[in-house]
Amino acid sequence: MKNYIRLFGIIVFSVAIGFSSISCEDEMYEVENTIGSLTITGLVSNNNQYIIAFAGPVENPSFTAAANILTDGSITYGEIKNSEVKLKVWKSNDNLHKFTNYNGSDQNVVFHISCKATLDSESVNVGYVKVNFLGGTGTGAFQPY
Repeated sequence: MKNYIRLFGIIVFSVAIGFSSISCEDEMYEVENTIGSLTITGLVSNNNQYIIAFAGPVENPSFTAAANILTDGSITYGEIKNSEVKLKVWKSNDNLHKFTNYNGSDQNVVFHISCKATLDSESVNVGYVKVNFLGGTGTGAFQPY
């Protein structure tokens, strides 16, 4: 009887290891091309820095604005030139694994902006921008926190 219990324990342990190794595979992200764009102006004190922006609940943004998003999930920050930056805009799902084309006309969308002094530095939340979109295109003036 003890041998059967040991054998059962070994089988359960082996199955658990097998499932855990399957779940550790690289996660893939679905990223569509997008016509959505966001121009943020008024970034006078942030020239030559890098930003991304998110709108929606903090845990699950419904919009993501960046220079680019790759299928491995990496997000490229946009560089601020002449006190403004133009970013692409995607609709994003709850777990941030699916980014779809944005071509909507949502109004009063508040994007929270994260900024890096250099691409290698830590990101800091610096302010927000309120945007009205038309056909996926929007412009807004930066407001510091």
